Amino acid sequence: MIVTLALTLPGFSAGSRRLHDLGHSGWWQAIPWGLILGGLAIFFAVGPENMPGIVMIIVGAVISVGMLIYSAFPGTAGPNIYGPVPED
Repeated sequence: MIVTLALTLPGFSAGSRRLHDLGHSGWWQAIPWGLILGGLAIFFAVGPENMPGIVMIIVGAVISVGMLIYSAFPGTAGPNIYGPVPED
């Protein structure tokens, strides 16, 4: 649990850089987190028979997998609104 917490901030940083390379805002990675955490909050507040909380968790997980696949796509060929292509 401590390792997960220690790697969360660097993970968000790397995700933001990757999304910027693709020409999108880094805040896009907050969408699945919001759905999953919101679904968990509803699930634990109301109980396991609550369908909207479960659906939010599943949709958030599916979006997370989709964003992981999307991050494997090549970035923009030239400069985008977030700046020029970084040199290696």
